[in-house]
Amino acid sequence: MSEREGIQAIIIVPTRELATQILSVTTRLCVDTGVRAHIITNTNEEKMKKFHKKKTDILISTPMKLNHFIANSSMSLKNVQWI
Repeated sequence: MSEREGIQAIIIVPTRELATQILSVTTRLCVDTGVRAHIITNTNEEKMKKFHKKKTDILISTPMKLNHFIANSSMSLKNVQWI
């Protein structure tokens, strides 16, 4: 990943269970790289506020959660290079 700020990759998966498994593998692969992956599992307002404070390079989500996140988030997706 480059030195850009913000989300650089989005992984869209059909189920929350698969998203959780991919997060587990991605986290292990990114150890000591500085790359951080996060999953969108809950889109309520309080959880969204906490999510915005995290440094996220790779975002993992189901289509509906991602759609809700994009519609209700001020987090920029302008640096996304891979989907």
